[in-house]
Order: sequence, then structure tokens, then C-alpha cells
Amino acid sequence: MATPDDGGADGRRRKYLEQATKYRDIDGFLFDRLGRLLDLPNPGMMAIERSGIIEGADFYSEMLEDSRGARESYFSGLDDFAPSNSLVFFDPDNGLEIKSVPKGRKNCSKFLFLDELQASAGEGRTIIVYQHFGRVQRDPYTEVQLDRIKSVLPGRRLFALAGSHIAFLVAATPAHASALRQAADQLSDRWSTIKVVDAAA
Repeated sequence: MATPDDGGADGRRRKYLEQATKYRDIDGFLFDRLGRLLDLPNPGMMAIERSGIIEGADFYSEMLEDSRGARESYFSGLDDFAPSNSLVFFDPDNGLEIKSVPKGRKNCSKFLFLDELQASAGEGRTIIVYQHFGRVQRDPYTEVQLDRIKSVLPGRRLFALAGSHIAFLVAATPAHASALRQAADQLSDRWSTIKVVDAAA
């Protein structure tokens, strides 16, 4: 979810690429390719898109802005762009919507709203959402976020892959559920700081 540059430093947090002994064994191909891309004169999302580093991925590169009209246009275009039965990964700056930043308000582009998530899940699409953690207890917060998704996508297989600072919230269709859950469990088994959190029954 590309947004206008706000001058922040979040996208420059790359010290993990200096910790090969800690991270490279997770995915050596990805680790090495990211390192090479960041050595380019103008690294950024366009460089990642052109690199083919995420095999089989298509990138929806439209800019998301704060106004309601801009959001409606953005998600209408996404609906046309994303094939049915595909996996759609949302990477908002912060994660799911919060009450203090309603749609159409300044900085709402940093969030994915639940009605947008619901609409994007049509045509049998699996949805994965990046969620940043604030100063909250991780597991209870993650469970609440999964419950919020459950309220608009009942019947999906819901779980999260959660680390120290972020979680990936998964709302999987039957076509994708088994493979995604198996991959999440394998990663959690290999790396002690990552855990799988299930939605409440």
C-alpha cells in the first residue's frame, strides 16, 4: 500500500541485513538478494518489483491517499487487478484501522479498513495483512485483530504469524489454508521468536 513519502525513517530500518548469522538461514536467497538491491543507487519498491525477488508476485503500485474518493478508486482498481482465487498481501504502514483515524482523515492511508478488507476478499481471495504492534500485549492484541477480521470474513481459516514487533494476519480460503498454515508452523518451529496465534473458536 504505497503512500506519499512522509519523511519518516521506518523504511530505512535495515540493520537486519548486517546480521547474517541470525537471519540468513531463514531464507538465504531472499536475504542475499535484498542486500544486493539495497546497494543500488535508488533502492525501493520499484527495484524489488523489477527484480523478480518474489517469484510469481504481481505488485499493485498505485498510490493510496487519504481522501475517501482516492481510497474508493484505489480499491476499485485493486479489485480489477487481483485475479480471483489469488492471495492478496496488504502492507499498510500500521495495520488495521483504528477509531481515532477514520476513513478520509489525515493519515488514514496508513491503515487498512475492515470494509476494504472484506471487499478485497471477494472472488475467493485469501488475505494477509501486515500489522504493526504498538505498546500492547502481543497475544491478546493479535487475537483481537483476528476477531475483527472474523467479524467481516466468517468461515475463513484465521491465524497470525507474530514476532516481536509485527504480525501477519491471515484470512485463508480453503484453497490456501493448509499450505499457508504448514508454512507458518515450519517457520515458527525454526525460529523461536516467531509464534503462530490462532483465532478464538
